Amino acid sequence: MMVSYGTLSVTNVYANEAEQTQRLSQQLSKTNAQEVVQLAQTLGIKTDSEEIIITDSQMVRLLEKSGVDTSQIMLPRRDGVTKIISRGRGSWDVYISATWIQNYYWVLGAAAGVIAAIAPGIGWGLAYSIVASVAGLVGQNSKNGVIVRVRNWGISSMSYQ
Repeated sequence: MMVSYGTLSVTNVYANEAEQTQRLSQQLSKTNAQEVVQLAQTLGIKTDSEEIIITDSQMVRLLEKSGVDTSQIMLPRRDGVTKIISRGRGSWDVYISATWIQNYYWVLGAAAGVIAAIAPGIGWGLAYSIVASVAGLVGQNSKNGVIVRVRNWGISSMSYQ
């Protein structure tokens, strides 16, 4: 079955993904960002530094706090790491682990909300753009992590780690 959005036609799978993402983002908007920040700090994530480091197991806990069913996520023996490094006003380098790409791409809205809550200044819209861009790479290569460079509040480049 094909679904059309204006001039764009997509398969039913992608339409279902978009619908699920919309539901997750609505659910996330009900989640208090301060609660996510408090949990992040409890888990040992330093949310007030220039470099925020989140292990994959910590991300799962934060997603659970945001109301996401994480039962489908299979974590490897070794935790990957997602880093958010502030490079000054409106600029960040976001290093997203390969495990994150393989496991979390289907919870875009919630993952963006977690990033927006714990990384001061990024905001939900930019965080969503980052994770949506990375999710677009899933079909191309999910064995490597991705570096997303944000300059002046816009994505300037992406590359594999």
